[in-house]
Amino acid sequence: MIQRRDEARELIRNKVVDYNVEQLSKHVKTPFEKVAFVIEEEGELVGGVSGTMFWQHLHLDFLWVAENKRGN
Repeated sequence: MIQRRDEARELIRNKVVDYNVEQLSKHVKTPFEKVAFVIEEEGELVGGVSGTMFWQHLHLDFLWVAENKRGN
């Protein structure tokens, strides 16, 4: 039976990460880093992303673009 159990989200994530860590070679493994990158124009924030970097990858959590820049 499939049940929605939102509290299990972190447990499932940890199980996948633990398995993947075991499969990776040492040169690929890197520490987890919380990061953010921003775009500024004339001192004003017009966009940015935040996420987590690990295993030579960037996983995005949030992407934001100022309304007046969207679609341009």
